[in-house]
Formats: sequence, structure tokens, C-alpha cells
Amino acid sequence: MRLAMMLSLFVLPSCVAPTSGGLPPPDISGSYSGSYTYGSGYSGSRAGSSVPFTVEIYQTPGSNRFSGVMRESYSDFGVPLAGKLWADIKGTCSRAPNGSTVIQFKKTYRFFKQDSLNYQGGIAAGGDTLAGTWLFPGQPNLSGTFALYSFPSQ
Repeated sequence: MRLAMMLSLFVLPSCVAPTSGGLPPPDISGSYSGSYTYGSGYSGSRAGSSVPFTVEIYQTPGSNRFSGVMRESYSDFGVPLAGKLWADIKGTCSRAPNGSTVIQFKKTYRFFKQDSLNYQGGIAAGGDTLAGTWLFPGQPNLSGTFALYSFPSQ
């Protein structure tokens, strides 16, 4: 029964390294779509506007660590390549006692100098949308929300 429950969860819900006798973590590697939204600390039309993105995630086998590449629509800052802004991500994911999954990652843009952003979010056990917040660590008023959609079931 426990195995059936674990297999019915979506891809992110147990991405920590296994404990003695536990199941190995699922592979969260894959392609996902999402969007981020600028918070109220931004001025003008940027506040409240959303930017779509895609992300490729690569998980270290048997580990809670992952990395990836994010491609987002050009939103009037930075240096685009082929009409997109590119960023590298590195982070970890863990399972909370209530069965939800928590992820944290740092996003660093390519091709231009800008401070890295911190993302933190979660997905409820059995959910299919991972949602959370992002911010510039040195400028907490420059923040917003994000969501990744349609995580496949395993």
C-alpha cells in the first residue's frame, strides 16, 4: 500500500535522498512551463505583469540536488539570445512532514551582469502546480511570485 501511495504522487513530492529502507527519490528531470509575476515593489506597468518561461531540470541521481536552464520571454531588460533571456538554476528539494515538497534554487542570468535571485516554493502532496516566491536577496522589495505547471505523475 505504501508503494502504491508513493507511486501516485507527482514527480516532486519525495525528492530527498532515501533513508534506510526507503524508496529512492524520483527523477525530477524534465521540461516544465511556468511564469513569474513582478510584485508591488516594481514601478509602472511591470508591477503585476507576468513573464512566461520554460525550464529544463536535471537532478543528480539519488540526490535532492538539481540544476537546470531557464528560458524566459524577453521583458525589456538584460541581453536576449534568440529573443529569450537565459538563466542557470541550482537548488535542492525536500519533503516536509506533511507530505508536501519544498524546493529552493538560485537563478543566475547568462550573458549580462545581474544579481542572482532566490526562488522558494512548494507543491502539496498529490498536486500538479508548484508555486512560490522569488526575490533579490539584497533588495527584498524587488520580489514576486512564480508557478511551474503540469508535473507528470509517476
